[in-house]
Amino acid sequence: MSMVNQIDENKGEKARQYLVELVCYESVPPGRFCNQFKDLVGGLIPSVLAYLDLASVQHKCLKLYEEEHSKVKEVLSNLNQISLSMDLLVYEKLGEQHEYLCLSSHFIDDKWKLRKWVLHYCEVYGSELKHPTVAVLESIKDWDMECKVFSLTIGGEIDTDMVKDQVQGRRDLALDGQLFHVRCCGDMISQMVQSGFNMIDENILDAQFFGWSESLPLWYNTSTKLYDALQMKEDLVFCGDTPSKGEWGKVRRVRKMVNQIYKITKGLFKAKMPTANLFLPRLQEIRTYLTQEATSSDVFVKALAETMLKTLNKYWNDMYLMPAIAAFLDPRHKMELIESCFPNLGNGDDEKAAYVLQTIRRLYDGYVGPTEKPQNSDLDLYLTEPVIPVTENFCILAWWKQNCSKYPVLSRMARDFLAVPISVETSYKAYYTEPRGADETVVSLEPELMNALMCTRSWKLGYNKH
Repeated sequence: MSMVNQIDENKGEKARQYLVELVCYESVPPGRFCNQFKDLVGGLIPSVLAYLDLASVQHKCLKLYEEEHSKVKEVLSNLNQISLSMDLLVYEKLGEQHEYLCLSSHFIDDKWKLRKWVLHYCEVYGSELKHPTVAVLESIKDWDMECKVFSLTIGGEIDTDMVKDQVQGRRDLALDGQLFHVRCCGDMISQMVQSGFNMIDENILDAQFFGWSESLPLWYNTSTKLYDALQMKEDLVFCGDTPSKGEWGKVRRVRKMVNQIYKITKGLFKAKMPTANLFLPRLQEIRTYLTQEATSSDVFVKALAETMLKTLNKYWNDMYLMPAIAAFLDPRHKMELIESCFPNLGNGDDEKAAYVLQTIRRLYDGYVGPTEKPQNSDLDLYLTEPVIPVTENFCILAWWKQNCSKYPVLSRMARDFLAVPISVETSYKAYYTEPRGADETVVSLEPELMNALMCTRSWKLGYNKH
């Protein structure tokens, strides 16, 4: 091979590898981007065009996935426990709705960085496709995680008991599996808000005549558009129109309540990957607000708050234990927040606070190693020390990283519980009122390549940057 050909081959291989990494690590469609890249690079270095055909790029993407897969599997094999989340996503093709499963792992690594890595992304349902439950079970087995799964957070419907039974066949779950199934908090809040919108559904239909534009099905978008419709309605009143003030007054009151819930949840979902300790205080804030509104002398406001509270309280009663344990592991709260959430009102709430602490002690005992049993309990040390002051930009993972030698056993417990995804999605995706959409850049690809791209992108970028 001549020196010139060798140089051209090196340039071609470098260009192809660069393109492969862009496709695998960025949300770009490989076909269209490959052509654009060829047009750009080929005009500058024509000799590299032979290395940039779509088939060879896709082959290299799959090869890169296999290389990264081995590394990721090794990392996961060194973890004691891993939390999982599953979401069912939709995409419409040729007038038909297709569903896709996204299974992700959540854990805190040895540098105290919160990680979220996609493990499997595939189309589900249909005569030739797997049921979501089967896909989850097979993925857990393929990744050799049956002895490591700690919890499963669900967005959508699968047979959670079947998954739990398979995991329990290989390991003892905490509290006999009581904490295994975590219902998605974001979906619950969306359902709660939607129950309020249902009380004014006819008014929402009326409001759509007032410049109602197309947008993502997010409940804060609905709230914003209701506000715009109210403003336009007021302009019509000023011009002499006489709309039904009573009915539109209801719209105003619903929007006010929804807007307050949005202000509270913004502090929760603004983080791309919130740790589990953040959820209990925000849920309590919503619960307190709605409880106050439920005492209103306004009959409609009272009914609206009670309707929303019904959804929230069901979630609260079923799911309070996991976010309560995570909140306890926040040195700014410890038991103080839990006791305020479950005060001694003679209705059994104080018993829940005592039960949370009792449960924490039981869980803690499971983390104590044989050589640590004669030592003083770092849990008791943590309890006797005062809560730390609330400061701006506090990072709980940085705090535990700094204090893990002081609390060696409790820090291991914190790594497991703070990593639990209380909500499947955050950011704007947590506000969906319809099933979330699948990634349009990959759904037209072959299944193997689709899975490879969704996984490698998350392995490169899926961590908490705090």
